[in-house]
Amino acid sequence: MMPMFLTVYLSNNDQHFSEVPITPETLCRDVVELCKEPGEADCYLAEMWRGSERVIGEGERMLEVLQRWGMQRGEVRYLLHHQRAPGRESGGSRVADQMMKRNQVKASVERCLENGVSAPRLDMTLGDLQDLATRQQQQINAQQQLLASKEQRLRYLKLQDQRQQQQQEVSEQERLRQLRENAHNQEAKLRRVRALRGQVEQKRLSNSKLVEEIEQMTGMFQQKQRELLVAVSRVEELSDQLETLRSNRLEPPLPPPSLSHHHNTSTSSTAELDRLYKELQLRNKLNQDQSGRLQQQRDSLNKRNLEVAAMDRRLVELRQRLWKKKAALQQKENLPVVSDGATPQHGGVSRVAAVGPYIQSSSTTSSQGPPMPACQEALVKPAYPDGTATLPMPDSSLKPPPRPAKPASVEVTAMPPPCLACPASAPTTQGKKSILRKVNSERIDHNMRVKFNPLALLLDSSLEGEYDLVQRVIYDVEDPSMPNDEGITALHNAVCAGHTEIVKFLVQFGVNANAADSDGWTPLHCAASCNNVQVCKFLVESGAAVFATTYSDMQTAADKCEEMEDGYAQCSQFLYGETEHNVLHCRIFRMLLYHINRTSKVHKAWVIQGGVLEMLM
Repeated sequence: MMPMFLTVYLSNNDQHFSEVPITPETLCRDVVELCKEPGEADCYLAEMWRGSERVIGEGERMLEVLQRWGMQRGEVRYLLHHQRAPGRESGGSRVADQMMKRNQVKASVERCLENGVSAPRLDMTLGDLQDLATRQQQQINAQQQLLASKEQRLRYLKLQDQRQQQQQEVSEQERLRQLRENAHNQEAKLRRVRALRGQVEQKRLSNSKLVEEIEQMTGMFQQKQRELLVAVSRVEELSDQLETLRSNRLEPPLPPPSLSHHHNTSTSSTAELDRLYKELQLRNKLNQDQSGRLQQQRDSLNKRNLEVAAMDRRLVELRQRLWKKKAALQQKENLPVVSDGATPQHGGVSRVAAVGPYIQSSSTTSSQGPPMPACQEALVKPAYPDGTATLPMPDSSLKPPPRPAKPASVEVTAMPPPCLACPASAPTTQGKKSILRKVNSERIDHNMRVKFNPLALLLDSSLEGEYDLVQRVIYDVEDPSMPNDEGITALHNAVCAGHTEIVKFLVQFGVNANAADSDGWTPLHCAASCNNVQVCKFLVESGAAVFATTYSDMQTAADKCEEMEDGYAQCSQFLYGETEHNVLHCRIFRMLLYHINRTSKVHKAWVIQGGVLEMLM
């Protein structure tokens, strides 16, 4: 059984009270001991109800006192008096007992009146007592029902309290989860910030390394400049020595001069040096002016080339339109269409030489053979006789293909039959052609055979990689460096196809390594476009010009390296290094040539010096 709590007021002040737990064994003495001040001796507990007061005995059980009041328990007030109890005074014990009995009777009467029952009489009958017991039983039942409803209400409140606690726990868990997620997000952001900080540090370190490398390159460049200045001073010193040698060889030996004559000679030498220095400055200025004019002329030439290319494209378009109109007109008149050599070209310009047969007679008496008709001669004659007169120039904005497409096979065909319609011949006849020989017609030489052009065979075999055929055919060609109509040589085809052995053989045989095609592409350009470092090195060592530029886009071989293919770094690094190396040597060589080519006598003096030029080169 859970203990009850008794509210004991320690004074007349309602705010000065104490809660005391009550059990069935708790006495009034125990309550007084708990509520009185330490060291206080005279105290007693009294109950007050509607203005009346009763002293509670020290031996009474407080639980029984509370149960006697029943439903009116809330109206009773228990007060602790800090003085001696009235019943403990001397000579007044009987009076106290009488007062206690009178108070008990009065309290019972008042309780009966409060419950709606008249004060019990001493002469109550058994029926009255039974009625009183029935009413009290009804009151007890009502109180039990009230107690049950209150217990049910208490259970409902406890259930609500539990639900609220569960909701609070769920909300607390949700809040805790959100806090954890926020903490994880903050940690992730912190990690990203740290990673960014690490990247920034890496960038800073890389920048510092780049700065150090730039400083090293700057120092190296300054060192090269100092070396160049030393070389220039050496050249000037050698030129002075040459001037001295020239003056010594030209002037006859004189008697020992006097002091005044020596002074005059030194003065004249100083004047001569000043004059030479001024002349050198003037020549440098003239050289700069000429370089500027040359650059302007080169720019104007490029513009004119672009205009010419545009005009050529326009001409090709006009020819195509004219040919289409002529074809339409001839189709309307039911006449066969004859191409005038301006047929549209499909695809880009190829750098592969075409192989075509020509007819050669085996007879030794007649080397030319019978004359061909005019229409057949027009067919045998190439469409572009000079290679550039009617050939449409490639677009300057388009990059020429670095590697030509290989022909599928070499077709050996005889000469085409005579043209169906020829303006200079007799009118054409419809129907089948007779195979009978006409009167006064020349006989056909049956010893004629098909023979390939050696140049065409050389071009095709160098492209296909047939090394034996190249070695056999090259002796039949008048000039192995001879190009086709597009300016493509056998060396171009071998370089584009990547046949290193054929490239070396052709260069060693004497093929021009700087031969340019119609667009200015040299074999070095083709090797650079293929990122072939081995061929580039061989061509440069064989005398290929690294400064040669194309006509359309004015790019050198170093600019033609393919960045998206393998071997770009090695090829571009090699070509740019050779370019810088040649630029440095060209500067020194130009200075030397300036001093050497002033007079032929100075050149002779250089020869006398014995190897000074070779030492500097």
